[in-house]
Amino acid sequence: GLYGRLLALLTQRPCIHTFHGLHVGEYNRIEKSLYLLLEKFLGRITAAGICVSDEEKQEILRSKILPDKKLCVIFNGVEVPTQISERGFKEDGLLKIVCVSRFDYQKYPEQIVEIAKILKYKLKQSFEITVLGDGEKFHDICNKIVSGNLENEIILFGSHPNPREIYRQSDIFLSTSRWEGMPMAILEAMSEGLPIIASDVVGHRDVIENNISGMLYTLKNPAKAAHEISDLTNSVVSKFGLASSNKVLSMHTVDRMAQKTLELYISV
Repeated sequence: GLYGRLLALLTQRPCIHTFHGLHVGEYNRIEKSLYLLLEKFLGRITAAGICVSDEEKQEILRSKILPDKKLCVIFNGVEVPTQISERGFKEDGLLKIVCVSRFDYQKYPEQIVEIAKILKYKLKQSFEITVLGDGEKFHDICNKIVSGNLENEIILFGSHPNPREIYRQSDIFLSTSRWEGMPMAILEAMSEGLPIIASDVVGHRDVIENNISGMLYTLKNPAKAAHEISDLTNSVVSKFGLASSNKVLSMHTVDRMAQKTLELYISV
């Protein structure tokens, strides 16, 4: 974003910038002020800004980075499979949960461990949480898993070239992020017919309809997430999964995203 817009200034070419979230959650007061000051300067040499969700646009407007006339909301899009795998969810069998997470502050992987601890004592059936991803907190999370005696419940898979393979073998997708733009991993999981359990934060709220395609829980309440998971039944999983795939098919396809992006480029 920085290089592209400076290059636009040097070449006098119009520049379109996509935010993919306003990532200031880790910054202290001074860092946040400096970052927003930089974004406001870069906003002057930005012909148009793409927001990937309505809530993201409102955050950009509140921060006064770009005016409304320069902002365009274009939802992220993913490929939609021609056929969705049948879910083998059984209320007395192994419950398979999948997470896709960088091991950093934004994605909040520590909460995966907290949820697993509660599920171990609350859930009547056995479960397995497969976490795809890597990052700076990977070893810290490994230690928390060992200290919590959760080696059988949480599987750290590391990076995976094709997470859809794991989605098709899973029953639920879990996301514990502190904030998002519009998460591609969730959209891909929804396209595969997975119900979503996710934190009630910016980015998640734009794509997940609470109690329709999944459940949203308060970020500081992992017990609520565990409660929602333990209360799921086969019929609810099927209902959420169907709503998830229909939502992606109607609003989040690659073709739809590409067409709207092309229209913006032509207008600029």
